[in-house]
Amino acid sequence: MLILTQEHEIKFLNPAAAQLLEAQPESLVGEIFPFEVERGKRIELEVPGPEESTRLVELNAVDLVWEREGALLVILRDVTLHRSAELDLQREKERLAVTLDSIADAVIAVNPNGEVERMNQEAVKMIGVTLASVCGQRLGDVLKLRHPKTGKLITDPVGVFLSQEIAPELGVSLAGRDGAEFLVTVEMRCILEGDPSQHGCVVVLRDVTSHKKAEEEIFQTEKLHSISLLAGGIAHDFNNILTAILGNISMVRMGMDEGDIGSKKLLLAEKAALQATSLTQQLLSFSKSGTPLLEATTIDQLVEDSTQFILRGSNVKCEVHKDDNLWSVDADKGQISQVVNNLIINADQAMPEGGIIRLDLTCEHVSSGDIPSLPSGDYVCIAVQDQGGGITPDNLKRIFDPYFTTKKNGNGLGLASSYSIIKSHHGLMTVESVVSEGSTFKVYLPKAAQVAVPTPAATQEDNTIHPGHGRILVMDDMEAMMMVAGEILQVLGYEVEFSTNGDEAIEAYKKAKEAGKPFDAVVFDLTVPGGMGGEEACRILSEYDPGLIAVASSGYSTSNVMSEYEAAGFKAVVPKPYRIKDMSAALHRILK
Repeated sequence: MLILTQEHEIKFLNPAAAQLLEAQPESLVGEIFPFEVERGKRIELEVPGPEESTRLVELNAVDLVWEREGALLVILRDVTLHRSAELDLQREKERLAVTLDSIADAVIAVNPNGEVERMNQEAVKMIGVTLASVCGQRLGDVLKLRHPKTGKLITDPVGVFLSQEIAPELGVSLAGRDGAEFLVTVEMRCILEGDPSQHGCVVVLRDVTSHKKAEEEIFQTEKLHSISLLAGGIAHDFNNILTAILGNISMVRMGMDEGDIGSKKLLLAEKAALQATSLTQQLLSFSKSGTPLLEATTIDQLVEDSTQFILRGSNVKCEVHKDDNLWSVDADKGQISQVVNNLIINADQAMPEGGIIRLDLTCEHVSSGDIPSLPSGDYVCIAVQDQGGGITPDNLKRIFDPYFTTKKNGNGLGLASSYSIIKSHHGLMTVESVVSEGSTFKVYLPKAAQVAVPTPAATQEDNTIHPGHGRILVMDDMEAMMMVAGEILQVLGYEVEFSTNGDEAIEAYKKAKEAGKPFDAVVFDLTVPGGMGGEEACRILSEYDPGLIAVASSGYSTSNVMSEYEAAGFKAVVPKPYRIKDMSAALHRILK
């Protein structure tokens, strides 16, 4: 405390003031106070301290009568430690703000009344609000969270999540201000141990939408892998049976006139058996034997032709929109045609009263993370959008499951096989749907490294049967299949011997060659349960006789031999089921 005259001469100071000014009281009396003084105003001064330091001193001055004259009472207070603490606190707040904003998760601080106090930048971005607009609002009014079990809005998030009524790892639907919903995990902790009403709490939200979609993608792939084992086995046996049926029908028809009533009925039976092969092709789409034969190709004409064919006579129209200079893709035309057919058929059936299908063919660049489970790169996107009734969320989760269908006469293989085909093309199929508005299926196919070379138009099917001669060894594990193959070959003019597995075929081939009666060709069944199959037997015999002429014939294989037969040492393939003209054409080509 100091007393100054109107001219700021020091008339009195107490010991505390002298200590603050680092002087003896008697040495300052009579001196002019060196600092600015304003009545009724608080001023902060920097006062020299020990060892070249400075102190922050707060000065207050009021009028006073001293020894019957007007004077000033000056109060000095050392606020150095107080200001330092405030500065440290401010720096800590700034450090906390920077730390919170650097966290990838959304963080919201809630006061003891359950009101939003602060949030980081990720929370602002996720919810679509500003801190100023929601500060002071109740958390339940800011976060539009839906209970994962009831689907109702959670009005008291603090109570629900602190009680751990919902497991932290369980995804909760959060609606943004733009109406879009995404999946988040929610964790909530009290700021201090005890009652949240005393100290408030912190909420941490993590967007797991992409993660959940990736998990579902992996789960879907695993399901398809499991079903592929079953589907492949069924297709193998079914194709053998169909081959026996078709082979016998075609041989009987050879001995009949085309105009014969019996021949016509057999032709109808043959066509029905051939239609059954489409079912085995769908089954094979799940299995490894459905591996596509990829080649650089353009798909716009293929897609448009398939669409026109499917919608012929329908009350549904199709609008096609495509980018100029659409990229080529690496694809198996037959399999992609099957996919397009399935999508257009579904879109057509979704609009029994008529409507419009929008078909878009676009060049898309996908960055990492844009589409879960799809690597970054360039893709051609086929989008099929209908105006049907849409797909419910529950059905949407199972839409690509094998044998799942909502159609009265559906078999549940169309979309499942299409999904598997696109995966085998290193692409992806996605679906979005809104009930009562329609669905959009998108197919992403990788851009080809090379530009597609135009191919000549397909010629009419050749039904010529080519007779032949020579010795043929047939290896097949199914007796009925072996017999019909033998009869077909004998009708064509060949001498036939049989073996039921790879070991027997190797032994028979070597014996015949050493006896001077070699086989001109060997027809191998690729899959022999419990024994050596045709692929391994062909490899062994090729080492023994580099001039081996081998034909692969299978309705199912766990390798890519049927699509890459030359790399496996085969000269031709005859897929099961086959007719007499199919075997005739293959042998004629490699033996002529």
